[in-house]
This record gives sequence, C-alpha cells and structure tokens, in this order.
Amino acid sequence: MHGREVGRQIHEDRSAGYEERLAAYQRESAPECGDRFTAMPWMDDGELHIDGICLVATMVQAFNLRLPKTLVPPSTCTGCRHVGAADPVSVRTEAERSMVAANAWERARHAERSCSAWRGMQTATHDQVSKLFQALLADAGWDQVEEEDKWWDLDAPGTGWGHRRPDITALHPSTGVKYVFDVMIRWATAETAGREAGAGAAWAEAYKVKRYADALGRLDDAEDALALREGRAPNYTRRDVFVPLAFEGGGAWGARAKDLLLTCGRRMEGEKHEVLHWSGMGWGKHWRQRIGVAIARGRARLLVRAATGRALWGSGGRKGRQGKDAKRPSPLSTEWDQHSC
Repeated sequence: MHGREVGRQIHEDRSAGYEERLAAYQRESAPECGDRFTAMPWMDDGELHIDGICLVATMVQAFNLRLPKTLVPPSTCTGCRHVGAADPVSVRTEAERSMVAANAWERARHAERSCSAWRGMQTATHDQVSKLFQALLADAGWDQVEEEDKWWDLDAPGTGWGHRRPDITALHPSTGVKYVFDVMIRWATAETAGREAGAGAAWAEAYKVKRYADALGRLDDAEDALALREGRAPNYTRRDVFVPLAFEGGGAWGARAKDLLLTCGRRMEGEKHEVLHWSGMGWGKHWRQRIGVAIARGRARLLVRAATGRALWGSGGRKGRQGKDAKRPSPLSTEWDQHSC
C-alpha cells in the first residue's frame, strides 16, 4: 500500500472523497503503522492474531476505503441514538454512490470520535496497551513496575484540583530514577487531518505534559520542603521523570514512546542478545507489533459494535459465540472462508 506507484496515484486522484483518502494515507505513512500487518499469528487466539473481519476493518479504516455493507453503521446510532444523514432513495449514478459512501464514513467516524456509548471499548483498548507496556518495561529490566500508583500525587488537594494517577510507574534499571508514564490513544484525527503521520500523537504528548505539569511541580515543592527541614540541598538528580506514551488509532507512535522503545531495545541488545538470539531491533519490532495489533483489534471491535450492535467476540472469548451450539451466532464471520468475498 505504500509503494511508490500507489502513493503517486493517491496524490493524483481527484475523485469523490480524495481528500479523506489522501489524509488517511498520510496518517498511515509512519513505519510503525505497518507492523500490525506483519505480525505472525502463531496462535489462533493469541495476542498477535488478526482475524478476517479485523483485517478488513483495519484496512478500510487505515486507507479510507469504501466500507463493506456489513461494517456500515445504521443511520441512527445504536449507542447514543444520534441521527445521521439519510441515504438517497435510489442509488444509480456515481454521485449517488459517492453520497452513500460518504454517509457511511460519517457514521463510522461518529462512532469513533463522538459517540459516548463506545467510550468503554476505547478505554479497554487503552488498558490493554498499558498492560503491554508494563510487560515491555519488566522485560527490559525496569524495577518496581506498578500500575496506577494511587500514592504518587498524594499532595494534591483533591480529585477536583488536578490530582493525577499515572498509568505506570517504574524505576530506571541503570539510574534508579522513578519514571512516570501515562498512556493516551488519539482516536479522533479531525484536528490533524492532512498532516504528517504522528501529528495526533504529538498533540496527545503535549496535552499530557500540560496535564501533569502541576503534579510534577507539587512533587518538586515537596522535595524542596523536605530538604529544608533536613538541612540539606535539594536532590535535583532524583526527581521523577514524566514520559507520555501517545499513540494514534492508525498505529503511529509519539516521539517519546519511540525514544523509550529504542532505548530499551539497545539495552536488550547489549544484555540478552547472546542468550535469546535476537537483536534489539527484533525485540523492538515485536513490541511494536503487539501494541499495533491491540490498537487495530480495538478499532475493529468498535466499528463492528457500531455497525451490528453486537460485540465482535463474546464474553467467553472470541470462540464463545462462534460454535455450532452458540445461542446467538455472530452476523459476521471472524475468519476467512470461500464465501467471504
């Protein structure tokens, strides 16, 4: 999809909807956006498995292709009852087909960007990415990796006064300095449409840095006060370091997250290469694949839920409602078969 000829055609295309396709192509131009497609699904139900409907949903979302009928949300949102634009009564001309395609995309974008009913599904994807980064840090040798340390911003006046609870805290394996991480997935891309890949993640990084500024200032003030009571100079080398972990729904990473992964990969290459027989580059790509697949599956779940009103996988796992004895068989096949086309 990122070949030179395809890129030339997308830039020269002026058919209906070309602005959205070009913007989507630019958002997907970051190298890490393709890692989810190169994941090897060794286990049918493993973390690197992308099934048929997830792959289709990912491709049409990534490059703004025409949505299949089974993935088009209804004109009235099943979550918030928002009423979208009505399709033409008859669809015979190219203009009418373009209108139907545009309406379908407006409904899909509403589900991802505006509908409050699906926020829980986006939160579940956020939590999955956070857990993957915890595993990444632990594998890279970071110490005391903790999830949502509620004691971190203890001096905050209250929840209504900017109290922050980071997603992850950990001690650097070499310096022992505490690092504070907060994950954010930038689903909405309207504000960064037409800009380069990673613009949404850069916005999310700046947003998180601003949100944590007061909390970091409170920690610095507490250290200064403690040093004054103990009659010593403040220890400025042991201050907590905040790192925003920002991602886009299309798979692009923020600069700080990429720098962290590169640093961990270099350490892994130096310490575990002889034992595990892989390079730091292969280690980093493995984690880019796992996180990319988690985000892609989260987006696919949301689109299928908005289109059908049903979860992509049941509460008993992805095979929970797919068997012969399922009480409510899914309207969408999660695997490819000869009738998929």
